Amino acid sequence: MIITVNELRDRFLAEVCGYVKAREVHTAVKEELGSHLTELAEERIADGYDSVEAWEWAVGQMGEPAVLGKQFNRVYKPRVHYGLIISVIILVAISVLTLLSVHENYAGSSQQFYQLDFPQRQVVFLTISIIIMLVVCFFDYRKLYRWSWHLYILMIIGYVYIYTFNSPVVNGVKRYILIGPIGLDWANISSYCFVVALAGIARQISTFGYRPWKSKLILSGAFLAPVFIYVMLAAASELAFYLFTCGILYIWMYRDWKAPVSAFLIGAAALYYYAATSTPYSSISRIVKGALDPYADPKGFGYAYVQMREAIRSSGWWGHGFGAPLNKVPFLHSEGIVTYLIYCFGWAAGIALAFIVVLFIRYMIAAFRKLDDSYGKALFLIVSVILGSRMLYSAAMATGLVPILGIVFPFLSYGGSHLFVEFAAVGLLLGIYRRKDMVRATSRFDKGDSILIDK
Repeated sequence: MIITVNELRDRFLAEVCGYVKAREVHTAVKEELGSHLTELAEERIADGYDSVEAWEWAVGQMGEPAVLGKQFNRVYKPRVHYGLIISVIILVAISVLTLLSVHENYAGSSQQFYQLDFPQRQVVFLTISIIIMLVVCFFDYRKLYRWSWHLYILMIIGYVYIYTFNSPVVNGVKRYILIGPIGLDWANISSYCFVVALAGIARQISTFGYRPWKSKLILSGAFLAPVFIYVMLAAASELAFYLFTCGILYIWMYRDWKAPVSAFLIGAAALYYYAATSTPYSSISRIVKGALDPYADPKGFGYAYVQMREAIRSSGWWGHGFGAPLNKVPFLHSEGIVTYLIYCFGWAAGIALAFIVVLFIRYMIAAFRKLDDSYGKALFLIVSVILGSRMLYSAAMATGLVPILGIVFPFLSYGGSHLFVEFAAVGLLLGIYRRKDMVRATSRFDKGDSILIDK
């Protein structure tokens, strides 16, 4: 049977790629090896050899397909960040254990909360969240770049829906979208999605060739619309995290600190104005006073702060035990979960949690430094900033030393919508890290560089 040149080449390249798990780099591998094969075969043909014989020799010079394919797979295979995964697993285990303890406490103090069976519901939410994380992890994050405006507009449409239809009122404001039995906290979800969308929008604007004034106008409008929404919703915590994360993103992208500082001052001024004139914000000054001097009014605005501090002080190294009664700290299953964790299991548990949080943040920083793709780095940066800052503030809030803003601890507190978006965020981090070498290979190929070099 006569073998053609094309069959020789295609069979060799297919064998090599059969050992490369990352399908995304198959095209680059085939083009790169095909180019080298062509050069070798042409040199042989120039020496007077038959074309088929020349190609057989060229294929032989490249080495065994299995060896070559395994080398490519080792360099460009999908990466798994086990540190991030293990950290999240530990936090989930702590969440379930603490909620079981909370459930035991509610059995003797709050039948309303006890009947809700938070641990069982949390397991359901965690199962859904893990599925979301896996879907996002295997999704190619680079497609988000093209869909940045779509994601941004989707968040806006969500708020239009909230104000147009009969959305439930929670604490005097509308911020939830009901999907069957699950209520999605749109303010919390959008605080992640708006910034993710802005990372792509900012890059798109810089590449469209707009005039400077037009680029700044579009970017400023895209930035200020969520600020206006959060102010109208009285969503002070979401506004604060949104401004902080946007500032970090802007400084990293443009190496300019003046614009984000100005934007933060504008946001703070708007928040102060509504705090002085709008009913939903009337309690902000009391919240701040409670954190600064809770003992000035221990039965009024300082009550929650005093009770949280006393609960921490009385815990000792090993706590009061599983299901210990604690009735004076509100919402032990959500905002107060870290306080109750320390109250039940002691300062040792608090130190262990702090260690896990620091380790989680360290893993995110280390992974960020290993990325090359600028868009992937932008997404990784802002998601890491949101998760890290929320963890740190929630931990500080549990001690009663900072204003209580209704922020739940990521992965730990009871809830559906916050777990969904947090696990999606981790899935995005894992997905970006998973593709870091594949993106590097395709980027080198697009630039005309060799992908055979293991850098």
